[in-house]
Amino acid sequence: MASRLIERLDGAIAREGSPYPRECLKAERVAALARQGLLDEARLALKGLQTQNRRYRKPLLQGWVHYVDGLIDHFDSMSRGARDKFASARAQAALAGNQRLQGLSSAWIANCDFNLRRYDDMHDALLLALGCANADDHGTLARAMLVRADASRYAGLDDALVTPLYTKVHQHCVADGDTAMISALLHNRALLQTTLLVLDEVFGAPRQEEQLRTLKELESTGNLDRGLGNDALNFKVPLLRAELCVTLQRWGEAVELFNAHVDQLGTQYAKRLTATYQAHRAWSLWQLGAHHKALDDAEQAASMIRQDADFDDQAIAHGRLAMVFDAAGADDRGRTHRRLAQTALASFREDQARLVLALQKVSASLGG
Repeated sequence: MASRLIERLDGAIAREGSPYPRECLKAERVAALARQGLLDEARLALKGLQTQNRRYRKPLLQGWVHYVDGLIDHFDSMSRGARDKFASARAQAALAGNQRLQGLSSAWIANCDFNLRRYDDMHDALLLALGCANADDHGTLARAMLVRADASRYAGLDDALVTPLYTKVHQHCVADGDTAMISALLHNRALLQTTLLVLDEVFGAPRQEEQLRTLKELESTGNLDRGLGNDALNFKVPLLRAELCVTLQRWGEAVELFNAHVDQLGTQYAKRLTATYQAHRAWSLWQLGAHHKALDDAEQAASMIRQDADFDDQAIAHGRLAMVFDAAGADDRGRTHRRLAQTALASFREDQARLVLALQKVSASLGG
């Protein structure tokens, strides 16, 4: 299903009589395809754009080419190289005097800096993005506001502060007819909320009502993706559902979801989470009485926990493995993973505190 954004771009391309502006509009359309997860189609179209870019050698089209290339890298593998491409896009847009592409690129740089835990840089990129945006630059405003909302959720700020930010994102998405961005909003909100709920449950503070509500939201998100044919983010939904099923002690359902989807993880970003998913599955299998399989999963998970994984993911994986090894009577292994879980949790809380300071700076700079 084509979004209103793509339909509008198709109309603008058809009406544009000058070849060079038409190529820039085509690039914007390819960017929309990449954000919808149609990466093969976007890569093929990018090759055509690169050919036209070599022909024209003008900064604005070159900026759009870098921007599209960065989006493909981001959605394919969460590559750190995507940030460099967005920075190149912003530089070329500045040479061309095009504030709109400067704003879009800056918003995506802020997104990358948030993921890389470079919170001061995130602050700077957010302010630049918002400073470049006009009131009707809904794509820039939606992405910048989504970064701010996601960062606020991840930092553990109160719902009264976070919910209005997500509402503003949704308003810009609707105004732009951007269904891919609505999907991103729903995914990001559910992902971050699920992570915090699982973390609390692993460390002894379950929030069952919120777990159930988030599980329902994930089902709605999956239905939306299937209706839109959006492939960018939908691999996450069943695994997030599985994590919540573990917290709700729905062991069989959790195992079925993990079995069906863990082996399909394709991106490097997703593979960093495999240890966490296997630790969850190990605990679920133990509860179902499949002790040998549970210990096999636990051993694999213990060997796969990566130091470059986010602190919250490390804390969850080690905490869940401590439960498995404690239940198996492997007290030394349990103590080791519990200690590692507490260390990772402390690092996560420190990270949240740094992020809160950066968000306070954003609020102060924007006047609220």
